[in-house]
Amino acid sequence: GMMPFLRRFSAALLATGCVCLLSACFESYEEDMVINADLSGQVVARVKLPDTLLSKFDSVREEFAPKNIEKRFASLSGVSLKKYSITEGRFPEATFELSFSSLEKLAAAAAANKPAQMLVGEFVVETDDDGRTVIERRLGEGTPAADLPSDKYALFKTHFQWPVELS
Repeated sequence: GMMPFLRRFSAALLATGCVCLLSACFESYEEDMVINADLSGQVVARVKLPDTLLSKFDSVREEFAPKNIEKRFASLSGVSLKKYSITEGRFPEATFELSFSSLEKLAAAAAANKPAQMLVGEFVVETDDDGRTVIERRLGEGTPAADLPSDKYALFKTHFQWPVELS
């Protein structure tokens, strides 16, 4: 059979999706994802949190405490938290290192966690008539808690471990 390849990666959606992505509790989101030929993979995601001097930070701090993050991942199927850390300072940065057994499992895990779903989105994986694997990623799914101000951003990098065509 032919190598799996990517037919549609919606770059326009990526750009517009970013506008409504982040809730008010993020400064920035950076994701570096590796997708293997069997659609398993790894992700390193960095979330810069809001200024610790702001009153709303206390609830964010609690949410991003290692024990709460670990508890959140403990119940997930097909997605595991390999490493988690959070920095000190005025704009703490939380770093998640994950592995996933399939893109569907990753999407299901994100769907179970609404703020994450805005960022991770949905993956639709299909095989076309020529036996090629088609991956579609839809970002900005769900309801944003707030608009994304212009000084905040989301950055996505995806590495495919096989020959890819974009369309």
